[in-house]
Amino acid sequence: MAAWRRAWYRRDPSRRRRLARPVVSVGNLRVGGSGKTPVVAHLARLLLACGERPAVLTRGYGRRRTQDGVTVVSDGHQVLAGLDAAGDEPLMLARMVPGAAVLVGADRYLSGRLAERRLGATVHLLDDGFQHVALERDVDLLLVSEDDLQDQPLPVGRLREGLSAAAAADAALVNAGYDTAAERIGRAVGLSTVFRVTRVIGAPRRLAGERDSVVVPTGSRVFVVTGIARPDRFVADISSTGWEIAGVMEFRDHHAFDRRDIARITAAARAASAALVLTTEKDAVRLTACDLGDLPIASVPLNVGIEPANGFHEWLLARLRAHPASPPASPPASHPAPSTLHGTRHPAPGTRHPAPGPMRHRFEYLTVRMLLAAVRVMPDWLVHRVGTLIGLAFYILDRGHRRIAEQNLALAFPIRPVRERGGIARAAFAHFGRLLFELLKFSTLSSEEMLARVECDGEERARLAYAQGKGVIFITGHFGYWELHALAHALRVEPIGVLARALDNPQLNGLLEHIRQRTGNTVVYRRGTIRRVMRMLQAGHGVAVLIDQHIMGSDAIYVDFFERPVATTSVVAALALRTGSPVVPVFALPLGGGRYRLIYEHPVEPPRADTDGAVRDFTQRCTDVLEMYVRRHPELWLWMHRRWRDTGPSADVPGMFPSAEPDVE
Repeated sequence: MAAWRRAWYRRDPSRRRRLARPVVSVGNLRVGGSGKTPVVAHLARLLLACGERPAVLTRGYGRRRTQDGVTVVSDGHQVLAGLDAAGDEPLMLARMVPGAAVLVGADRYLSGRLAERRLGATVHLLDDGFQHVALERDVDLLLVSEDDLQDQPLPVGRLREGLSAAAAADAALVNAGYDTAAERIGRAVGLSTVFRVTRVIGAPRRLAGERDSVVVPTGSRVFVVTGIARPDRFVADISSTGWEIAGVMEFRDHHAFDRRDIARITAAARAASAALVLTTEKDAVRLTACDLGDLPIASVPLNVGIEPANGFHEWLLARLRAHPASPPASPPASHPAPSTLHGTRHPAPGTRHPAPGPMRHRFEYLTVRMLLAAVRVMPDWLVHRVGTLIGLAFYILDRGHRRIAEQNLALAFPIRPVRERGGIARAAFAHFGRLLFELLKFSTLSSEEMLARVECDGEERARLAYAQGKGVIFITGHFGYWELHALAHALRVEPIGVLARALDNPQLNGLLEHIRQRTGNTVVYRRGTIRRVMRMLQAGHGVAVLIDQHIMGSDAIYVDFFERPVATTSVVAALALRTGSPVVPVFALPLGGGRYRLIYEHPVEPPRADTDGAVRDFTQRCTDVLEMYVRRHPELWLWMHRRWRDTGPSADVPGMFPSAEPDVE
């Protein structure tokens, strides 16, 4: 049937309908179990980070109450439909990506029109859309695996179409453990554009009561419950963590759990002496509709990535920008952000191909791109050495920033000899040269290689903070390897939102953005983001904030840094007061040889009242933790930044180190 339908539309392409905004389809050949939904969530986060307003269009399998028309599960602000009307996967998507709209309806064209006109959608994600050929798409992504090559079409096997249908896709997303296998599988289905899907499971989250994180020590006995099409893959993921599987109970896909099922699960878990019951996020949506009683059950989030990340992002955005010109969708009042896929007078941060800028911007961008290509093949010792030499070269040539560093060091360490302060300044330039090169090198590694290079102190503090269910505010400064912390944290714990300010060079900013979201993080750097950050915290997610930049206006509060007053952001205190989120200082230190140590400090005691004094005391405590680390390792801090400004903005001297101050309101 699917092959006949595809041939019918191929004979007369005018039968297909086209939406005003670009469409990305994610589909597969097999009936269920290919991991489409986590990939759709990953793409939605990617597009949100680019300033887009994605709308997920899905059929809504597993709904208990079907109806004509379109059901808006989420408008991008809040979840509007329950399990009966939405279905488990759409509801899961709405909860996983709170900034994306999710619409359910048999007619995806009608869903897309509504998303454009009412919700201001700028790009559509067609969930399970490979066989939905009635709708034109700009990007057709096909999930394939080794098992598909050995399978047969229905009714003999589980393929909806034969392997020859894969040629209609634009790219293959291959579930494979390494790149050569992905390329081989891609060639086998006739596709030359191939990307690899990586899977990393996150910290389990409780279903009963507060949805807080659970610390599960290695070797713990767990009981696995699934109601999905391919439970074997989930069980294998659980096994890879080092947990001991005490038993497995499988239900059919989209199973509607009831109290008898809960009783069976509880009895089986107790009989197996399991400390915890683990299930999928998809099953969690249906299980939370039941009375779980005292069942110790948690869902295990699955974070996916698409490798190579930079290559995929560039390829995807280039395809989307080729969409035929159309009138822009009318954004709702609450979403004023411009789109990166269509021309605007003020392109959003993260645009990959901005209008031609100054020659200096082009030169900087091309230089960094060449460096990225070079470090990919460099051994770690050479990356370290070249980065050091580049930093020292800027120490000699960049007189403006060298002078700022020397002045700052004189303020911070007035009794230290001039020669010693000069040595710290020189070492700081060398460190930031290494930071640039090592960050580029780190961004080229696979998720497994990243994890192997990072060790962690105090990770349980971060997990316990998540366990409160109020989100976590991670604070740090321009110290050590702060950019690497965010990348590694997303793999070890879960992705976070990173508050940042766009670089002045839009081309470099696009490159840095893709590095920052390499492991699933979201970059938040547009004015008026407090509401968005609040939603992330209220959903139990983490955000990372730099607290050592000069702040002006009503958000500024003066605290002491090296015994001198500095204007510091009060946003961290405001967020902690409004959400009750714990505030955890975190730092990333070099170990040498391309290895790093993440240190999670004890949470800072939150402000006790919404008063100027309480906010100032809290902000001072946060700053004191940063100062402690800077005093221990002064060569790892950004002394080239004008930290001690008494009044008004001061123009930075152009050089190697652009400002990275977040714009928040």
